[in-house]
Amino acid sequence: MSNRPSYIQKMIHGLNSSKNDDKDLIVYDYENEEEQSNENENEDEETEITEETEEEIQQEENERNEKQMRNEFTQMKRLLLTNEMMLNQIFHKLEFLCSRVENIEEKVQLIEMQNRSHFIEIDGEIIRVRELKNERIDLPEEDVLRILIFRDYRSVLAIFKSYYQSVKGERIFYPIRMKSKRNYEYFYKNQWIHDANGHFITKTLCNNIQNLFLKYNQIDSRYLNEENWYLNQQFISRLSDEKYKKEIWNHIKDEIALHM
Repeated sequence: MSNRPSYIQKMIHGLNSSKNDDKDLIVYDYENEEEQSNENENEDEETEITEETEEEIQQEENERNEKQMRNEFTQMKRLLLTNEMMLNQIFHKLEFLCSRVENIEEKVQLIEMQNRSHFIEIDGEIIRVRELKNERIDLPEEDVLRILIFRDYRSVLAIFKSYYQSVKGERIFYPIRMKSKRNYEYFYKNQWIHDANGHFITKTLCNNIQNLFLKYNQIDSRYLNEENWYLNQQFISRLSDEKYKKEIWNHIKDEIALHM
């Protein structure tokens, strides 16, 4: 017999070889899979470490920002408290200065009143009487505008009484006196000066009081609106009318006669 392998032996040898190759492949694939798995695990671990690191960094940054905001808030609060204390000090100083100014104004007004007033003897009594002359009357704005609301002889008479009236006990005096029906006198420079028919007296009183009304009847006054300003202005203009001056003078004469 021949020693060459038969066909069947070749097939069996081929199958055995194929099985061995498959085993080798299986072993090879397993080793590759294990290496890949280890690499993936390493990558996952690195990713987790990276994410944790980023979170820590973000948390630290947030803490720094929060601390900085607290510090800024504290500084701002201190600054506000300091400013409030300074404002309070300024306010108290202003109050003190305003009080000083008011006292000075009162003293000035008293001096002015004393300079404008003179002492005379009437029926054995010493009376302080204000001179009657062309001058700027000084009265509080609010009082003047409240009086002006009448817009007739009552407004003029109220100013006349408020500014020129002198009181001694129960007696009332004015720098004007009646000598007869047509003869009057007014007080000026420590003497009584004759004024026939009261022409100078009427003109002086109306001019002084008209200028006082004009001084305070301003359209931007906090005590007036536009309508009241306009109505006041109409009345003030009437004080320049000669006929209306005579009407005013008649009411003043009645007031003087009442206290003679």
